[in-house]
Amino acid sequence: MSGSLSTSASRPRVKHASESLLFGVDFTKLLTAGELLTGTPAVVLTGVSNPAGSALVPGNTVPPLVVGNGIVNPGPFANDEGGMVQTGAGVQFRLSGGVSPADYRLTVTSSTTTGNVRTVVCVLQVRDS
Repeated sequence: MSGSLSTSASRPRVKHASESLLFGVDFTKLLTAGELLTGTPAVVLTGVSNPAGSALVPGNTVPPLVVGNGIVNPGPFANDEGGMVQTGAGVQFRLSGGVSPADYRLTVTSSTTTGNVRTVVCVLQVRDS
């Protein structure tokens, strides 16, 4: 297994409420040599709060955060550290909407070619200023 077993993304992602963006989550550090992600990954909104720390109800923010279907990455993409995530080692999905200021917690889960199920938790910050 490579360097870290952390199941948290290395840093929050940030978008404006009006944007619709394709996001990628890197699973490389959780995979063994030759292991790849497979199947249809799940991307689930598991929490939302404002920067002051008070909880908001997922799905009740206006406009709501729209989470697209996750796919195993069909080609390489850049990760948070400036490296490249190889084909089959990441999950990509589209996010749009959301309310500012809010921090959304997303749980991304995927099966692997060795029968494992791996999960990464990441934070999306929606900021309009």
